[in-house]
Amino acid sequence: ASLESRHVIRRKLGRKGGIIVSDERLERNINTMESLPVIARRQGFVLSSNVLSASITPASPSDMRLLELQGDQAMIYTIERLRLIEGKPLSLEMSHLPCDLFPMFLTKDLTAPFYTMFEPEYDVHPAGVDEVLEPLTADAHHGELLQVPAETPLIRIRRVARSSSGRPFERAVDVYIANRMRFTMHHLG
Repeated sequence: ASLESRHVIRRKLGRKGGIIVSDERLERNINTMESLPVIARRQGFVLSSNVLSASITPASPSDMRLLELQGDQAMIYTIERLRLIEGKPLSLEMSHLPCDLFPMFLTKDLTAPFYTMFEPEYDVHPAGVDEVLEPLTADAHHGELLQVPAETPLIRIRRVARSSSGRPFERAVDVYIANRMRFTMHHLG
């Protein structure tokens, strides 16, 4: 238990389970819509967020298309956060949210997981997500914010989430330090 609490070992359940030496990577199953803080907490990690910027901006043509916004005056919240695991940079997160769905969103605690606010405060029920994963290397901007050298391998995830009504409610880009994450997927049938 002491070794597990310090992330030296991991206990893995199931037929292929047992006690294994941990590589301290956060493991995210890409088949689920769980928030990163929930995933981290279940694995015994502490995840926190620092808000780098938050503003209301006119929707770009990409926002209009991907968030299915109407009218030429559509506005979005643009929020950039640095995600930390055990106090070390893990990822950058850029979220675009439609202002009409989330009134007064910038007055909320933006360090909290957004998905914990969507249902109880805005009656937006996440039901589906499309994600694209792609490798890249850190440029000067990413390197500075993530505290890694330029050319460090990163993984970028582009995400569009939809509510139970079918409306897109989030367009996001997450950039992870590749050696701090593991992505898994489980298929049935």
